[in-house]
Amino acid sequence: MPVPVPTDIMVRPRVPEAPLRLLPPRGLLNASAALLRSFNGDKMTLDAHADQFFASAEEGAFGLELKRYDYLKSHRLAGRGGWGQKVRHPHDQLFCRQVLYGTVRYEKFLDAFVDGLFEVHKGKLHRKEKYETRIVSYLALLRADELGFGALASLINAHPSSVNFGVPFLEFLFDTSELRTGEVGKKWKQTYDAAWVENVLGGVDLYRDDGELLLKKFKQQVEGFGGEVSSSDDSGDDDGARQRSASRHDDEMGDDSRVRDDGGRNLAKESRQTKKEKSTKKILTATVPEPFALRPSRPRPALPDEPPVAKFKANPVPVGTNRRGPTVDEIAVERQKQKNKETVTEKYADPSLVFKLIASERPSNLDRVIAQVDKERMEALEKVKAELVPIGKPVPNSNQPGFVSKNGPVKTNAAFILRADSVLQKHREKEVAAIENFESGLRDRYSLG
Repeated sequence: MPVPVPTDIMVRPRVPEAPLRLLPPRGLLNASAALLRSFNGDKMTLDAHADQFFASAEEGAFGLELKRYDYLKSHRLAGRGGWGQKVRHPHDQLFCRQVLYGTVRYEKFLDAFVDGLFEVHKGKLHRKEKYETRIVSYLALLRADELGFGALASLINAHPSSVNFGVPFLEFLFDTSELRTGEVGKKWKQTYDAAWVENVLGGVDLYRDDGELLLKKFKQQVEGFGGEVSSSDDSGDDDGARQRSASRHDDEMGDDSRVRDDGGRNLAKESRQTKKEKSTKKILTATVPEPFALRPSRPRPALPDEPPVAKFKANPVPVGTNRRGPTVDEIAVERQKQKNKETVTEKYADPSLVFKLIASERPSNLDRVIAQVDKERMEALEKVKAELVPIGKPVPNSNQPGFVSKNGPVKTNAAFILRADSVLQKHREKEVAAIENFESGLRDRYSLG
């Protein structure tokens, strides 16, 4: 018995998948630019990013759409209808993957070329189209041999700016002499081998003739030659506009509306071309300047007459400011200056007040000051000497050489001299021991006894 389906959930019928169709050049370029623009090397690898970008929508239970790697609803809603779902053919996905790998691998090589292109043609190109420009530069410089010049020309023409981009791009690309010697070539040779750079530029030179023909065709389209002029009435113009709008819509939406027969022919496109040939014809025309059909402006009313403005008449200059010579204030200032000068001269007329420049000629009290200072120092020394306590007994006067007592000279002999020397030697040894004990114990042992 089948499981009943809840009635409060809307169940959508399963829609069969559309047949796989190859994208046109513009669709391939837009898909590759979207893939490159959304890549962030800090978050995931190249393969993981490409797998997430081309992840197909899968039908889940009760018709809910589930998409791999998209765990948020906002991510799933943003991914619906994007280029990741439009690129369904394996060949288109392989092309986009190779473009992603190549642009990331040769990032410095392509940045130098694209920066030089924008620097030379800064007034003709838009930097918001840098991803498309980088992809076309990668294909033209490194993959032209694999694509062929016909496919490369289609991708160049599929650029958002079309021929307005193709003309400066081809001029800059095939100017290989400037690329070899200019700033672009110097930046290339700083990172890559000179032989490899020369090999790349040699590959560009092989397609110089085809590039010049394509450049000439683009210039004709830019200058107005080879345009289509309609010969039908207003209704025919409206039909042609609708046909051009439908063709542009097919290119942008990935050629979903084209119908092919068993032989691979595009029936819808051939039918539109047949109708278009009946109502239009191609002629070569040149731009002819024609004056604008402007309607003459209405006459403006005349300006009203304004009364003349009376001129300003200033008062005459006062008489007091027109006379010659100093003013009263200036005279008073000069008188005061002279009076001050006389006062200073009278003040310093005394010779004693005259300042002498030589120091020896000036009065000095240096001797008196020196004597006073010496006196004060000697008094301080005597005061300190009186406060000192004697360490040992002073030497008696009788021991001094040449001493003569009141009773006359003392008669000595050899034994007396040796005894006195022995006493003196013992006294010296005692003092030396006391000093050594004081130094070792930092105290005087006799002061305690």
